[in-house]
Parts: sequence; structure tokens; C-alpha cells
Amino acid sequence: MIIDGSIRTYVGNEVKITSGKPLKLIRIGEVSSAIGRYEKKISLLANMDLPPSAKFILKILEYEGQLTQKEIIEKTMLPGRTVRNALNILIRKGLIQRQVIIRGNKEVIVYSLKPTGQ
Repeated sequence: MIIDGSIRTYVGNEVKITSGKPLKLIRIGEVSSAIGRYEKKISLLANMDLPPSAKFILKILEYEGQLTQKEIIEKTMLPGRTVRNALNILIRKGLIQRQVIIRGNKEVIVYSLKPTGQ
């Protein structure tokens, strides 16, 4: 089950939902530390002054993990210029990191969420 777009938990074969007071967040069971790290960062988005393209890219990186700029363009279907601008904003705000990694036999630049401890 995914709750509030960022909490992932196993609930078994059946989930029963009944009406009650409005909730902002539901937690069933334990949350992994990896999700907990990013949960705070993603929840801050509502209070951040970010363009929609930057918020969209953050969500894509949350779900997909490390991606190259070309992969982000393909997955978001945003223009390259828009993606480059959003990535620069996200790096300046300290929300994502840019890394050079080896894929196959060549170096590629990937972008990923920056853990909150960094």
C-alpha cells in the first residue's frame, strides 16, 4: 500500500477502509529508513517555491531512483531546456545530487534525491 504518495507498506490480502475524520497521513506497520529519509524532503515540497517541472522531476526521481538527464526527459516528456533548468534549481536548493557513475564501459552523469543527512 502507498499512502500519501510516499509511505509504502505491506498490508496483506485485504484492506478495509471506513469513513472517519480526514487524515493527512496513515501509517500501517513500520516504514523503512530509506523511505523515512525521503519522506520529510518530499513533504516539504508543499511549502517550497519550486516550479511545477522541478516538483515533477523530484517525484520521478523518488519513484525511479538514479536517472540521466536524457532518461528524465523521456520519462517526463518535458523539453530538454525545462529539464536542465529544473535540475539546476533542485541542485541549488540541495534536493538532488549529480554524480558521475560507470554504466557499461562509459561514464554517465546521473541525478538522484539527496539523502537528508547530506
